[in-house]
Amino acid sequence: MESANVLIVGSGGREHAIALALSKSPYNPKIFCYGTNKNPGIFSLVNDPQHFRISDNYNCDSIVDFAKANHITYVVIGPEKLLKMGLTDQLRKELIAVIGPSEALAKIETSKIFTRGLLTSCGLSKYNPEYCIFNPDDDISMPLEYIKSLGSSYVIKANGLHGGKGVKISPDQLPTLSDSIKYLFELNEREESYLIEQRLCGDEFSIISFCDGRSYKHMPPCMDFKLRDPKNTGPMTGGMGSITYANHLLPFLIPADLDDAHYVIETAINHLMEKYDESYCGIVYGSFMKTREGDIKLIEFNARFGDSECINLLHILKTDLHFVFMNMLGTTLERVKLDLENRATVFKYLVPPNYPEKQSNICTFKIKPGSKVSSHIYAGMELVGETYFSTGSRTMGVIADGSSLKDANTECEKEIILFLDTYFYHRYDIGDEYSVNSYKSSGVDVEKMDNAVLSIKKSVENTQTPAVLSKWGDYAGIFSLNQLLSQLNETPYLVSSVDGVGTKNIFTKEYLGYEGDTVCGRDIVNHCINDILVKGAKPLFFLDYYAGSTVDPESLKHYVKGISQSCMEYGVSILGGETAEMPTVYNEGHSDMVGMIVGYLTESMLIDGKRDIRDGDVIYGLSSSGPHTNGYSLVRKIIGNCKYRIANSDIKNLVQSHRCYYNEIQLLRDGGVKINGLVHITGGGYKGNVGRVLTDELGAVFKTWVFPEPFNTLQREGNISTEEMLDTFNCGYGMLVIVNEKELEKMVKILGEGAVLGRIVKRGISKAVRFY
Repeated sequence: MESANVLIVGSGGREHAIALALSKSPYNPKIFCYGTNKNPGIFSLVNDPQHFRISDNYNCDSIVDFAKANHITYVVIGPEKLLKMGLTDQLRKELIAVIGPSEALAKIETSKIFTRGLLTSCGLSKYNPEYCIFNPDDDISMPLEYIKSLGSSYVIKANGLHGGKGVKISPDQLPTLSDSIKYLFELNEREESYLIEQRLCGDEFSIISFCDGRSYKHMPPCMDFKLRDPKNTGPMTGGMGSITYANHLLPFLIPADLDDAHYVIETAINHLMEKYDESYCGIVYGSFMKTREGDIKLIEFNARFGDSECINLLHILKTDLHFVFMNMLGTTLERVKLDLENRATVFKYLVPPNYPEKQSNICTFKIKPGSKVSSHIYAGMELVGETYFSTGSRTMGVIADGSSLKDANTECEKEIILFLDTYFYHRYDIGDEYSVNSYKSSGVDVEKMDNAVLSIKKSVENTQTPAVLSKWGDYAGIFSLNQLLSQLNETPYLVSSVDGVGTKNIFTKEYLGYEGDTVCGRDIVNHCINDILVKGAKPLFFLDYYAGSTVDPESLKHYVKGISQSCMEYGVSILGGETAEMPTVYNEGHSDMVGMIVGYLTESMLIDGKRDIRDGDVIYGLSSSGPHTNGYSLVRKIIGNCKYRIANSDIKNLVQSHRCYYNEIQLLRDGGVKINGLVHITGGGYKGNVGRVLTDELGAVFKTWVFPEPFNTLQREGNISTEEMLDTFNCGYGMLVIVNEKELEKMVKILGEGAVLGRIVKRGISKAVRFY
């Protein structure tokens, strides 16, 4: 690749980060800059002082002349207003390559109204929030009527560019209707059209993508913080900082969410290029929200690098940025592999105390000795001699990385404290999800917990029958037995069991995201029902326990959703539960899921293997839906060692819900089948469970079978003996029904599934259970 002259237009923090990334290229491109201030970071990277042009105002003709005079290979446009001014079009007329779309294609950022319509026209309307467009000559009663229809939560968006400050949210920046009316009059006076949108509730994330007009390369998701003050309060700014996680995901996202976001970006830009018959060579920056309902919504598009998100991403980008840009210009982006370090990042801007209200107050400051200059990103500042001048806007920032977000934040704060002049202000809570000097700072977020518990209320109440006398929020659950007693002619006995999901919750979360929590919710109910079913009991009510280092409200909601689904399926009421954050007890990011079932039986319902099982009885197996809830520590170890050889169908089998056998056993009993014993194959496998229902005089003999998937793959890839497989897993059969041989034909006819696995024999052997 030949040496290149690269012109960066813009002189803020974003442009400093771009210059830093380009300076690391092994191809050594010469860096030029055209900006409004002498950014000391960028200035230190240009080869010659004459390569840095400063102008009070951006002028497209002047920029084009500067590019021609310096034989620029390609231009990288930073500020969005230059895209709207048509700088790309003017440069391309002079045959100068540009990383940045034309004025027409940049409308995805320069007009919010255009973008909403674009999504609708290309079949992406479901990714839009509810919205309505208004013009400055509309009677004020029209937008007010629409606001009334949305209630107290809505967003007013000026159509054009306002440096990230044209969006006002109710009730945050618009606490009263009078404030909203005032802002609407401001927009009308500016003769600017605007949108009023439904306010979305959820978590925001950004996706920055490279596009060469034919293909796309997407960067990991990033989260930025636009409000000035801690806990996401205060006025809207251009951005106070941003974070990324080491796993290139965010805690509230699953891979399917990223697929959705990528689909929106690619579909919209492809439609845009077709609409204008132009190629898009530049950056697409999509701002999204994952709503509380789990939907992905587009907040807005930008047609350039996000400031500050690109600072985090370029910091961990291992692929040569100059190489990426050159392939974009050559429409060969598909051959580029984006490689990023698996490091969490935290970036924080330092701003004047009155930012963003007053940006005219200029101050001087010095960078203290010992400060880690390599972690500094310079923005609204200039260097004169040894003195730095703040221009009054976002002055500079600090970028840090670590193996975890906590480590990255610690490093970032260390550097800020070392450098920080008391004049400056920053958001200390970026990268730290806990506020200081509160119960939350010890790792327990009471407000979040209260909201999380409230979010599961509907799922719980959907399961409750008239027998549940307690109310939501009571200290204890109350269940009436009156109706039950009135239906029975025998004395009922209460039967209970408690069990947990174990490490399956980690495994399913890794492969299914939050849907894995739903699977685990079903698991724990089904498992517990099976445990009391072996005694012949019918379930009445269920209690659950969910705890972790921290409790993710979305995870809890999906977990209880799964519990609710199974409880409603089997007529069980959720009577209560416990949710707790205990960061000193549980490993970071992990949770514990436990459930307790209470049911009843009478003497005639009782299944008692030690009383009824006889020599010669047949052991009949009902198929499982995978490993159920046992053996997942071993499963995770095997999959981790050979994940590239495991088929998707095997993974699918491994994340199925624990099968509940209640309906099948009821069919047998209703059909007159005399069941002598039931065995739920859970922890301990066959040897650990079959012996529970046998007297000391009896044993069980099994003929081994060919293991179905995924057990065959687990055995092969884990190099596990057959004996160990049967001691760890159910190996394809989750419930064993032990009957007299005379009952076998009737049972097979009713069930239409299963297999004879073995027989009961007189002990006469050292082991209660053996295989041959």
